[in-house]
Amino acid sequence: MYEEEAGLSLGVKLFILGFLLIFTGALLLMIAQAARGGGVSGGVVVVVFPFIPVGVAWGDYASVILVVLTVIAVVLMIINMIIVYRRLREVER
Repeated sequence: MYEEEAGLSLGVKLFILGFLLIFTGALLLMIAQAARGGGVSGGVVVVVFPFIPVGVAWGDYASVILVVLTVIAVVLMIINMIIVYRRLREVER
């Protein structure tokens, strides 16, 4: 019914697009901050280690931002697990 498109798959294209959007956004934030002469007042890092999000935060409102980002990471992990589970069930049929 549908013909296979030559080249990169949709997943790879979306991954590259997402990476480019993140890189462009980070670059724009760095340029804007450098132009204003402002300094860094804090930050948050959330890393998902196998199935447990681990976060570190510092600065103003660090705990609130860390909780929000950790909740977002958990929700994304749950959505990913549901998608993988459904695909595995389809393959078994």
